[in-house]
Amino acid sequence: MSKLAYSARMLSDEEVWLEILRARNILSHVYDSGKAKNTIVDIREKYLTAFKDLRKNLEENWIIGGE
Repeated sequence: MSKLAYSARMLSDEEVWLEILRARNILSHVYDSGKAKNTIVDIREKYLTAFKDLRKNLEENWIIGGE
């Protein structure tokens, strides 16, 4: 799915989105608070911008008629 979204230019940085998927997969099976906290830091520092960029792209290029 991410490759399709990337090829449709919905996602600006495929590698970041692949990291997001890996983090989600790891976090869903992590019971170590240190690893969980590291993932939270990554979300704040790296992934949040990717989601904001996706939202902007969707609003500007893909959603017809606004919200």
